[in-house]
Amino acid sequence: MLRINTCEVNDAYLQTLTDFFNEIRVKGIKRVAIDLRNNTGGNSSVVDEFMRYLAVDEYQSYGSFVRFSSQSANTYEGTPNKGTKHHAPAKIPVLEKVEHPFTGDLYVLTSGTTFSSGNWFAVILKDNGLATVIGEPTGNPPSSYGDILTFALPHSGYNFSVSFKQFTRPDIRLNDKTFLSPDIPVYTSRQDIIDGRDAQLEKLKELIAGESTK
Repeated sequence: MLRINTCEVNDAYLQTLTDFFNEIRVKGIKRVAIDLRNNTGGNSSVVDEFMRYLAVDEYQSYGSFVRFSSQSANTYEGTPNKGTKHHAPAKIPVLEKVEHPFTGDLYVLTSGTTFSSGNWFAVILKDNGLATVIGEPTGNPPSSYGDILTFALPHSGYNFSVSFKQFTRPDIRLNDKTFLSPDIPVYTSRQDIIDGRDAQLEKLKELIAGESTK
């Protein structure tokens, strides 16, 4: 199992993916779980890097609706200073695929703390039929807002932020959902906390053990 607690594309993440999937290939492991239960977001590009290790040539990504302004142009270099732009969810190619991609079963663990780009990660895998989601509903709607502009009120000096992008999940039929629903709901109970029991991990072990005996 690979725990990804933040969505950050850096040398550590890239090396971890390489080492993880190399070990899986060497050991002949056929079932892999990605733990996103404590992932509160960051850079959604983590998904693009992850996809290089799966046996897919392309996948359906998010769409967006963007409202441009002088403020967005000042904050994000190269963007227009007015107007709007719409991108429908579309297939994007997987670039620089690894030589021996993973072809086994993929699971994703989620919770109410799976948020923002962490939620995006789980939604991409779910909407493309690439993984079975186990756990609790995620912390924000799969179709939601992001990329913020920060302002300060002129008299009070209070800071606030406003999003100028709306993101639309790959499966637009589910666009109105307020969270990502797990394929296999598993909630952490009060007794689980008292006993120090990881309910989602125990369910994952149960599923894998059952499939191994088939």
